[in-house]
Amino acid sequence: MNPINAPAAPDFKEQKPAAAANIATARKWLLRWAPAMLAGVYLSCALFVDPRGEFPLNDDWSYSRSAFRFAQENRMQVDEFAAPSLVGQAFYGGLLARVFGAYFIVLRLSTLVMSFGTALLLWIILRRLNVPPGIAGTAVLAWIFNPIQFCLAFTFMTEVHFLFFIVLAALCFLLFAEREERRYLIACGAAMGYAFLIRQTALLFIIAAIVTILLEPGRTKLLERLKSVLLLGATFTPFAAGYWLWIQGQGGSTPASSRKFELLRHMTAEQVVGNALGLLFYLSFMLVPLWVYLIPRLIHMWNHSNPTARTIWLFTWCSIPCFGLWWFHFHYSRSPYLPSGAFHGQMPFLLNVLYDTGLGPLTLDPTYYGPPPTPGYPNLWLAITLVTAVGGFLLGMLATLDSANKLERSISPARRSLRFLALLSFAAIAAFEIVFSHTQEGGLFDRHLLIAAFPLTLFVCLRAGKANTPVGLRSTSFCSASSAAALGLLVCFSITATHDYLAWNRIRWELGDKVLRQGVDPLAIAGGFEFNGWHNYDTFRARGNIGKIFYWWYDDPIYLITMEPQEGYQVLVCKEYYSWLHRRHLPLYLSKKTEIR
Repeated sequence: MNPINAPAAPDFKEQKPAAAANIATARKWLLRWAPAMLAGVYLSCALFVDPRGEFPLNDDWSYSRSAFRFAQENRMQVDEFAAPSLVGQAFYGGLLARVFGAYFIVLRLSTLVMSFGTALLLWIILRRLNVPPGIAGTAVLAWIFNPIQFCLAFTFMTEVHFLFFIVLAALCFLLFAEREERRYLIACGAAMGYAFLIRQTALLFIIAAIVTILLEPGRTKLLERLKSVLLLGATFTPFAAGYWLWIQGQGGSTPASSRKFELLRHMTAEQVVGNALGLLFYLSFMLVPLWVYLIPRLIHMWNHSNPTARTIWLFTWCSIPCFGLWWFHFHYSRSPYLPSGAFHGQMPFLLNVLYDTGLGPLTLDPTYYGPPPTPGYPNLWLAITLVTAVGGFLLGMLATLDSANKLERSISPARRSLRFLALLSFAAIAAFEIVFSHTQEGGLFDRHLLIAAFPLTLFVCLRAGKANTPVGLRSTSFCSASSAAALGLLVCFSITATHDYLAWNRIRWELGDKVLRQGVDPLAIAGGFEFNGWHNYDTFRARGNIGKIFYWWYDDPIYLITMEPQEGYQVLVCKEYYSWLHRRHLPLYLSKKTEIR
């Protein structure tokens, strides 16, 4: 070829600024349209999952009763069964029921909106602190598609509603730390106060906020810090005091709430160790996409940390997950996997929302107490167990590794304050759940760990989100692709398993309603935990001593709804639903006792 006619070599010096400009434009577009994109994600998920159905789920049969009672009778009453304070959630749930009607779908959609609001607030907090868009986006998407959070977003359970107000309080605290304007501190105290009206553990967050303000000697004088503490406490106190006065007027704390303190004297070392190790593995599972994405940042932190300290942390965080694997295997691997078991030999180690067969508790008696009738995948969960062990190690290193460099010392005071608040909040919530989760009540419920997952997510993002990553484009790209793959798997699992959870519950309630229409006494139907609680709780309350009754609220189970045929019962109806997760049809049975006394 004639050199004169040869194409000119590309001018990479001119292309690089153009490429950088394109990336900057794309980032601006992403930041501007992030709220709309998040709304689109939630709308798409709702269409796939299909939240329709006039029935409660999990414990929200009791919470819905309080909301509907407030809507219809204009009075607040919390069942003896309920441990959370609940009145805040029942209040606005009741207001929604007044406007849109006393329908479960109204309450369910309110939770979905709260979940969207929480994700949006988390995004705003991270971006306001200049956490890189990649880390912020990964953290928010990992939060949304954390299977436990995702499933709870389609119920009227308290965790999602509670976290919305806690995350709102965190944003207000950040604004106060940035601008030192007292109105933001008042808003923070009010948000935490309302969160207290949903779950009492908001008290731990307000204590963490007070300690954070007091331990900022470099920012303001002691007198100013004391004034801030008094203002925060004065804003929070009316909510707590009002609830205390109301609960005294109702005769004191509910039996379910008091029982947590009564069981403290029965806690054993085995329960505490199991709860602590379970917490580590579950938090790792919830944050898989995030810690994978942050591996290059961890490498950078490792390279700039104190050699002695990093060796100690390396040994510590290698030992703890390995001990956890051994501990759970040694104690529980010889027992069959039962949904009702407090601990198991591999992931899922705990219980309540996440099971080896999907999402949502199999609240059918006796299905709940036997081996799951739906397909299980022990080899897959073994692999997940090992992955979460690796994640526990990496999260521990991200949280504790010392980055003794200029970047660590030059972070803004507001960032440092919020990071310290997140650390204290996480430590307080983790300690509370470890100590107050007794096996007599089922042990440590995985959904309670969602409350600890938020401050941990915030802390890890703020700790790793400032470091440069001079570890090579190939390493960063590989971790980003791996994080995206993990996120994709969680998206598929969360959507399909939550869809199945709603699908089989529709059939369960359809079968139960069919028997009721025939004039059968609901006390003679074992339709599952929510079904019997919804229909029979008031009957048991009228009998007295309801606070000491912890079973499923039926008398003689002449009719039974299960996922497998039962001995001594004749199958009357078998209805199937198509499981998106297991890709097969699965049955539910309505049976009648063959010998009736």
